[in-house]
Amino acid sequence: MKTGEKLRFLRQFNDFSQKQMADKLNMEVRSYNNLENDRVKIDFTRIEQIVNLFGLDLSEFTKIKDTEEFKRYLLSKSQKNMEADKVGMKTDLLNDHNKFSDTDLDTVRKLAATYNEQTQVIAQIIFILNRRRLEG
Repeated sequence: MKTGEKLRFLRQFNDFSQKQMADKLNMEVRSYNNLENDRVKIDFTRIEQIVNLFGLDLSEFTKIKDTEEFKRYLLSKSQKNMEADKVGMKTDLLNDHNKFSDTDLDTVRKLAATYNEQTQVIAQIIFILNRRRLEG
């Protein structure tokens, strides 16, 4: 699997257009398109910028050569990122609990109880849709 293919999978997996990717990387759309189509060699600094943008591991990104393995890697990272986001949100709320009144906390508890199950279902749906898109 060439680097350009990885870039395309990564972009599509994250629902970005080529313009959005080019903007995030501070480059022209045509230049980004050239990267995706392997018309130019991508330099190490640019690869580093891309993996950092998506929270990927540089060594994993560069060593994976198989398309299916890369898809599995992205799905695995997506699942881990969703779990980390949940932990981060919980940590932020726990750290900020002194800023809330008792009424606020009761309201949040009721909302959390009501929406916890729906949130888990939505996270699973997103995961399944991303997997289907990659299996495609």
